[in-house]
Amino acid sequence: MAVAATVVIPTWRRSDQLARTLDALGRQDTSDFEIVVVSDGDDSDLRAFAESWRSEITTRWIFQDD
Repeated sequence: MAVAATVVIPTWRRSDQLARTLDALGRQDTSDFEIVVVSDGDDSDLRAFAESWRSEITTRWIFQDD
C-alpha cells in the first residue's frame, strides 16, 4: 500500500531534537506517512538511539559513514 507522504529528516548529532520530532510525528491523527531519517556520518550514539525508537514508531534509518 502506498503512503500519502514521506517525511525525510536529515540529521547530524541531534538525537535530542530528533526525539522531539519523532514524538510529534507519532502523535499525528493520521498514520498515512512514512518517516526516513538520514544520518550523515554521525557517531554511534545515534545508532543506539535509533534502536530504542524502532519499537515506538515505524521509521527507516539510513546511516552514511564518513
